[in-house]
Amino acid sequence: MARSASTSRTPARPTSWASNSTRAGRRPSTRCSRRQWPGPTSSTRTISAQCAYGQTPDAPDGINCNYKGKTNEFVADWVATLAYDYRRPINSSLEFRFGFDVYYTTETFVNPTLDERQKQDAYAKLNARVAIGSENWEVAVLGRNLTDEEIYPYGNDTPLAATTFRAWSAWRFMEPAQTVALQANVRF
Repeated sequence: MARSASTSRTPARPTSWASNSTRAGRRPSTRCSRRQWPGPTSSTRTISAQCAYGQTPDAPDGINCNYKGKTNEFVADWVATLAYDYRRPINSSLEFRFGFDVYYTTETFVNPTLDERQKQDAYAKLNARVAIGSENWEVAVLGRNLTDEEIYPYGNDTPLAATTFRAWSAWRFMEPAQTVALQANVRF
């Protein structure tokens, strides 16, 4: 069983919309797999130490922001993935293949203004695939978002709604709901 653990440091870099604001973080990552592939794999990630535009620098160095214990847009506190791939020969030319992955994330702000009304709740999403095939062809049934979660990865306030009409209004992108499909591949 191979195991690895690493911590990568995201370098501080200017954001595209505010040249004097930086964003930095740590991504400790752990991975575990029984063998190269097929087999199980998993990973986890956590993010901390973000800086936001307009915050007065209050870190010990006097330059950066101390944002510990707070959050930022599009950044979940925890993300975890578990995946499995299984392959078994049926006879000398056919193979059965099965795979799934589960993706979990904690709640996240999905708009740049950190509006409490625009949060994505924590969710776990399950995807799976069952196939039969050989070297030249394959037929599979795919399932995406089998837990049928409502996932909104991005949203924002409606332009002019608050300033012109004094009403709160927002829009969001939505990922597809539960989807099942038949897939066929032929290799020439």
